[in-house]
Amino acid sequence: MRKIFTLAAIVLAAGLVCSCAKAPEGKAAEAKDAEGQAKEQAAGDIYEKLLSLQSDPVEMIEVKGDMLMDFYGIDPADIADGVFGISVDNMRADEFAVVRAVSEEAAGRLEQKLKDRMQLKLQEATGYSPVQASIIKNSGVVREGLDLALICGPDYESMKKE
Repeated sequence: MRKIFTLAAIVLAAGLVCSCAKAPEGKAAEAKDAEGQAKEQAAGDIYEKLLSLQSDPVEMIEVKGDMLMDFYGIDPADIADGVFGISVDNMRADEFAVVRAVSEEAAGRLEQKLKDRMQLKLQEATGYSPVQASIIKNSGVVREGLDLALICGPDYESMKKE
């Protein structure tokens, strides 16, 4: 339990002190407009949409730059566009990541790292909160081509459709 509080404090302090940059902006996720035509959506827009779909909104802190390696083991060079956020309340499992990989190979690496993150979260929560562990078990990683999303929260089923 102390490890989790310590980790949350470090994350919050690093986020406030560090002026790390976001993953490079550039390519955006592809979506369909009302007429079925392809249009581009930035990862940040999709991330904000996911946050708006929460039935019990939670404040999030963004994981940026060098912290991606610490939290996910992700090399920022694998990311064309991405936003990562975890709950400020370290007693909640809520976590969202929306990312577009630079290549198929990078997408494979990112998918594995996001799945590894979910496993770690589950191991941590199992010992202190059966409710949060259940939420994590019923959450997951979604991939379509180069686009990936880690969706961890009680609204996973409705969010993964977006």
